[in-house]
Amino acid sequence: MSTAFTELESQLRSAVRRSRAQRTTWARHRRRQTWVLAAAALLVVSAGAFGASRIIQGKSAQEQGRELAFQTVRETEHLTACRALETSFPYLTFTDAPVLGAITRLLPLLGRPPSQPEQARASALLPRQVPTGGAVLTQTLHLVTLQEGIRVLAFVTQGGWATARNPAACARARQARAQELTANHPAAIRRWARVSLERMPDTAPGVQTLVTLIRDPSEAGEGGGAQPIVPGQRLKPGVQQVSGSRDGSRLFFGIAGADATAVRIQTRQLRALHRLPTQVPVRARLYAVKIPRGLGPFRLLEIGATGTILRSIE
Repeated sequence: MSTAFTELESQLRSAVRRSRAQRTTWARHRRRQTWVLAAAALLVVSAGAFGASRIIQGKSAQEQGRELAFQTVRETEHLTACRALETSFPYLTFTDAPVLGAITRLLPLLGRPPSQPEQARASALLPRQVPTGGAVLTQTLHLVTLQEGIRVLAFVTQGGWATARNPAACARARQARAQELTANHPAAIRRWARVSLERMPDTAPGVQTLVTLIRDPSEAGEGGGAQPIVPGQRLKPGVQQVSGSRDGSRLFFGIAGADATAVRIQTRQLRALHRLPTQVPVRARLYAVKIPRGLGPFRLLEIGATGTILRSIE
């Protein structure tokens, strides 16, 4: 993640009064679980929304528009409507609400109701509380078993992990302030500022959160990610989260492209893998790759059914 991107992420977290880092740990009643928050989702705006952004004063219109949006958030955070509600983690509730199309296009599995046996197994693995405090969409509850017994519990909840006290009023106040800040800027910058504010998860209506819990039988506890999705947001495959193990190895969890059947580790130090697989299968578009400590430079590659390299994973 670039320095500029990290700074923008930090500004947004501060603006919505969330004191969470990119990796946050919650204590649970039954066991310790680490949630790796996909904070990048807070900043995603469709790259093709306005075509190619032209460079202005060393930065693109998109970058400048986003920076002005974050400035707007900072300057309006004192307003009562924009103050963040305290996030609560109530016991699990369920709903039959429809899942966002962006989520089912990325993970078609979540658009199909689970079988009764699968739903029973998945329900038994659900934590007693979820980080967003929202209801779980019943049809999205799926359990996928990967290589070496690694299990992924995937589901979607209503809402995000941060919400303004009055989202509609806060959104209007932010847009009004953004118009003042961008009055003398080019049209492209004004557009990016407006759209960036529209995609803020704490004020956007209809936000859902994609949750993935990962259980590695060789490790104690669970890892997981919670990514808020704004309606209209475009989601891309790739590495979703990285978690560390006690032995210094790292587990890369990701979502593959629709045509990928496996993920391969490309490295000149194959002996350093210490009997770990150099290639893992993709199941339901999910994969998990273990990288041992001290491996050195490597790339992850998506592999097709014929064994050809499809693309490098970002």
